Order: sequence, then C-alpha cells, then structure tokens
Amino acid sequence: MTIIKSLSLNALEKQSFKEKIQEKVTAQFNLAADFGKLQANEIDYSVLNEGKVAKMESTIGKQFTIPVKTHEGLDGEVHYTEVNGAYLYNVATKTTNRKLLADLSKLANSNEEFNKLSKHLIKDGYTLNNDEEYVIQNTKYLEDKEGKVLSESLNMFSLPLYQKENLVGMLFFDESNMKPVILIGNERTFVHENGEIVTIQADSCSLSWTKCMNKQLDCGTWNSCLIIYGSCIGGCCTCFNPLSCIVCAVCAVAVVGAAWTCRMCVPGAARPKECPTK
Repeated sequence: MTIIKSLSLNALEKQSFKEKIQEKVTAQFNLAADFGKLQANEIDYSVLNEGKVAKMESTIGKQFTIPVKTHEGLDGEVHYTEVNGAYLYNVATKTTNRKLLADLSKLANSNEEFNKLSKHLIKDGYTLNNDEEYVIQNTKYLEDKEGKVLSESLNMFSLPLYQKENLVGMLFFDESNMKPVILIGNERTFVHENGEIVTIQADSCSLSWTKCMNKQLDCGTWNSCLIIYGSCIGGCCTCFNPLSCIVCAVCAVAVVGAAWTCRMCVPGAARPKECPTK
C-alpha cells in the first residue's frame, strides 16, 4: 500500500488551492508564501479508520506544502490538507522574539533532561550554538464539514548542533510536553523514563509504523488523529532533510513517546517481530 504519492495539478487547480491557502492561512498569519515551490501530494489516511468509533467516509486526501517567510524574514512552512470534507492547516515558523526566546531558554535550561542531553552531545563532540537559537511556533487548525473545530498550538525552543562548521542537527525542547529531543537525520534521541539516553528511528512512509503510531496515540476519532499527526505523515515522508522540514521537526518531538513503542516497526529494525502491529 502506498501512503503518499505526488499529485499533478493543472493551472486552474493550482490557482484554486493557492487562493484557499492565502485566505485561510498565509493572510491570517501575515506570511509571505512562495507558491512557486508548492508541493502537492495525495495521501491515503485509511489507517486512521482502524479501531475508531467515528470513521472517515473518504480516506484519500490532498496535502500541499508551501515554504513561507515571517515578518522577521525567518523561515517557515505551511501544510494545508483537505480530506473527508475537512480542511487542516499546520503552520510552523521560526521566531527570535526576545521575550519568548528568553522565557523558553530559561525553561529548557532548568530542565534536567535537557541538561543531560546537552552534556551528552558535548561529550560526543558536538557544538551547541547558543548564538543561533530560536523558537518554532506551531499552530494546527482543523474544521470538518459539520463545522466542528479542533486546534492546537505550541512553542518549541530550538538549539542548532554543529560538527566543526557543519550544521548536523537540533536539540529541541517542547514547552507543552516538557520533553527535550535531539534530531539528527532520521534519528531521535531522548531520555527514556528509566533515565537512559536512547536513540530511535522513525519512518512515516512505513505503513506498519503508521499503524502502530495510530494505535499508540489512541486519538478516539479520525478528527483528533488527523490534527495530532495527519500532516506529519506527509510532512515527514516527503522530507529528505529534516533540518529544513520545520513541520516534520515539530512532529518528531511531539510524538516521540509513541515513536519509542513503535521503534521496531520501521524497515530494517533489529527485532521486527516486536512491532505491536503488522
């Protein structure tokens, strides 16, 4: 089964979705969008129907990814999705707002696990560049065809990691979950509940992994699952460089607990028989 595939749009379709995204998203957030780099994909969300009370009538959705710039001139990313009569947008942007950055930096540096991961990185030869730290602001909004609305927002402290002069990863701290996570390539490193530093891989292109994540997150309805990680499927599956995929970075941190349980569901896992789903 293919979860995601590229979608071809004609000029009229592109213009229609451009107008929708401008009206519902970029104009509201005062973002400058580069629609010349719009990516369109078709995503099969049938996995969200498994074991849920309220099921989707139509599981094939369209998702659009657009790079944006904020009023600060910093990078951001918009994912706009339409499926089953609902629309969802996921907006992730960088900011260096002084007060917000100072507050989150203080919160992160007072966290025991954050300090443990920082020391771990320095011991392994990485450099943490405090001069380039920033905050990722993330807003998700879903409205279904009955007008029911779900929304979420969070701020995430972000600290670049270097090897010599090369940017290789990020150390993130999510203010909502208070859980720091290292992101290097497709690897996520965090402090397990037993106090051990562990590293796992994630693969949102894998049906087995996606099924496992859906089961572990136990959202209750397709709406709640879609807003939690629906845009993450496309955002991460199409991302070849996690450092440049801001939405995927937010997803990687937000669902890292469930990802630990599903770590044996990715292709090439050491013990695939331990995957909770098939």
